[in-house]
Amino acid sequence: MRTAELGRGTARGAMGDDWTNTEIDALHLSEEEKAGLQVYRNYTKAFERYAIDVFVQELDKEDLDLTACKRVVRWITTEEPRVVPIVACAFADEVLRQVLEGIAPEDVPGGRASLFGGYGPLSSLAQRIQVAYAFRALSQDLLKDLDRLRVARNTISHSWNLDDISEFYSKGAVANLYPIEETMREFQRFSGLAKEISPLEIFRIRTIWAIARLRYEAATYNRAKQRGLDPYRALYGKASPRWLAEISGMAVEATLKTLKMEPQNSKSLD
Repeated sequence: MRTAELGRGTARGAMGDDWTNTEIDALHLSEEEKAGLQVYRNYTKAFERYAIDVFVQELDKEDLDLTACKRVVRWITTEEPRVVPIVACAFADEVLRQVLEGIAPEDVPGGRASLFGGYGPLSSLAQRIQVAYAFRALSQDLLKDLDRLRVARNTISHSWNLDDISEFYSKGAVANLYPIEETMREFQRFSGLAKEISPLEIFRIRTIWAIARLRYEAATYNRAKQRGLDPYRALYGKASPRWLAEISGMAVEATLKTLKMEPQNSKSLD
């Protein structure tokens, strides 16, 4: 189930940078020039679709290891509230290191490992998010959500009194996480979202989907870029890899468990 295609990944819609026939007709060009532009447009679109199909077929031959991600999502779903941002950020820290290691040159002075050491320029989660954002290593909106989780982690880990953070889940960085639950309300399967859900439940659900999308893009985003493909079109389009369905299914199951709804055809998150 590709519920909301992992949230904001679909927000750009199908329009993208495409030109319609109407837009071409409106240009101040000769009929020959318009026809040539239309031919070129159709050719490039067909070539892109073919390249994406080949890319997806190759990914579909591989398996995506979700063992660690499932464990993290299970903890996000069930553990004490303070644990949620801490576990999510620990996982994000590790995944971002793997992503950046994958694009950093092997011959970097001092060695690639030195980038991530105690005094390295990529030693902290904040630094890894910033560099990943600057070099478009993952979707920028996803990285912004990871930074919000980082801020939430720092805030909650420095407060010993739960009464002091009674409004923690409805204000500040947490409140600005992408509201995936609003998108999910459109689906009958999530009728439980029509009821009043607590800020903590919302936080858990938003974190689940952010972590799921992180795992998906960490395995696919740079590979799409290396092929010269638009990662959004390759990863979230109609011909998306089966990994998207697997990741989404995991997130859906965790969402239903968070809402104490019974998942259909449930697969263990262990």
